Amino acid sequence: MSDLIRVLVFGTTGVGKTSLCNALTNQNQPVNDGVKGVTFKHYNYPPVELSSKNLLITDTVGLNESDKGTVKSKDAIKLLLNLLRDSKEGYNLLVHVIRIGRITQNELANYNFFVKIIADSAVPVILLVTGCENIEPMSKWKKENSSALEEMGLNYQDVVCTSFATSQRQEFAKIYESLRQESCQAISHSILEHARPEPVLIYSDNNGFMTIIKRAWNTFCNFFDKPEWTWNVEKNLAEMMRRLGLLEDEIRDLLKYTNMFGKKE
Repeated sequence: MSDLIRVLVFGTTGVGKTSLCNALTNQNQPVNDGVKGVTFKHYNYPPVELSSKNLLITDTVGLNESDKGTVKSKDAIKLLLNLLRDSKEGYNLLVHVIRIGRITQNELANYNFFVKIIADSAVPVILLVTGCENIEPMSKWKKENSSALEEMGLNYQDVVCTSFATSQRQEFAKIYESLRQESCQAISHSILEHARPEPVLIYSDNNGFMTIIKRAWNTFCNFFDKPEWTWNVEKNLAEMMRRLGLLEDEIRDLLKYTNMFGKKE
C-alpha cells in the first residue's frame, strides 16, 4: 500500500479551490491570478503529511462559462497536455469543489469532464461545498440536497460542507478560524476514508494517453462550441494541431511535452 495520496481538485473559478488547498497544505498560493480564458491550468502543491500518509494535491482550473470562446487553441492544447502529462501516476481521489447554492450547468460540465471523461468514472470523487458559514450546522446543506444530487446523476462518495472565510473584524475572526479548522478536519477525514489505497491510472501507455487526449479535447471543443477544432479519429496529434493553424515549430514544442515527437501515434 502506497503512503502517497494523490488528489485532483477541480471546479470553476471563484468557488474556493485554492483557499481549500492553501488551508490543507499551509501554503499561500494566490486565490485568483486574474488570468481569463485559461482552461486546464493547474498547480501541484508540495506533499504534506496527513495522518501517516503524504498528501499530494493538484489544483486545476475547470471549465468556466465566462471563458467561452476566449481560449487560444495552442494554449489550450499545451495546458491540456501538461495536465494529462502530470497525471501519469494517476489519482487516489477527485475533489469537486462548488460554491453553496444551486448546481449550475457549468458544474455538471465540470463533473462530466473530470469524473467521466478524464478519469473514466474509475476514481472515487467527493463533493466539497464552500461558503457554508451561514448554515448551522454546516452539514445541513448535505442533508437537504443529497437526493437532488443523485437525481442529476452526480454520484459522490461523500459531501463535505465547509467554510474557509476570513474576516478583519475581531468579533468574527475567531468564529471563522473555528469554522476553517472544522472544515479542514472534515475534508481530511473524508480524504482518508474515501481515497483508494493505490492511485488509479487514467492511462497506462502511449495508446491510452492518446485515447484520453482525444476524448478530453473533443469534449472541450463541444463545450466551447468549436466543432471546427474537433479531433477526428483518423487524425494524429500533429495533424490535429495543423488543422488548428499551428506552425511546425509550435507543434514540435507541444509534442515535446509528451515525448511523442517522431513516434508512431
